[in-house]
Amino acid sequence: MRRLIDIYLDHSFVFVPIKLQFDEKEKKPIFLAPWTVLVTITPEIFRKYVFPLLDFTAATHVAIITKPSNLRVLDFDNIKQMPQDFVQNVLNYAKQQKIPTLRTRKGFHLYFRNSEAANRLSEMIVVAGGYIDTSKEVVFAPLQEDDEYYHWIISLEGGNLRELTDDDLRVIVYEAT
Repeated sequence: MRRLIDIYLDHSFVFVPIKLQFDEKEKKPIFLAPWTVLVTITPEIFRKYVFPLLDFTAATHVAIITKPSNLRVLDFDNIKQMPQDFVQNVLNYAKQQKIPTLRTRKGFHLYFRNSEAANRLSEMIVVAGGYIDTSKEVVFAPLQEDDEYYHWIISLEGGNLRELTDDDLRVIVYEAT
């Protein structure tokens, strides 16, 4: 657990512990600390004053607050209903570019730093049978390496957390729509 927490801190993420419960249809987050007050905090203030107060003993995951973490996460949901060649092309591109990629129960997340190109995206991009959500305020990430529902395909540690570029958008988004 501590290793992933340190990686999140090293990337200047602002996050809170959560406990995720799952049933067949949905996930139910139980926030173990308030997150809405952290939307405007800087990573430096978070690390110095807030993080030492957080209790992770009951946590199964973290909720990363994207805006103060300077993150743009592309959330691919319902990938089973998307064209599989598109999904495979995106995953191959992520692997080639070493884009941090988190496997989720219904799809995957691609992690980028926010950028001018990211700001031009619409909030939801429809892809035959599924969608890419580009406007997440909070994303969930694992605390355990072997998490059943969320696990890193391409880790933050070995990946290239960089700004989302127009070239990325061309390959990941525009060719699919």
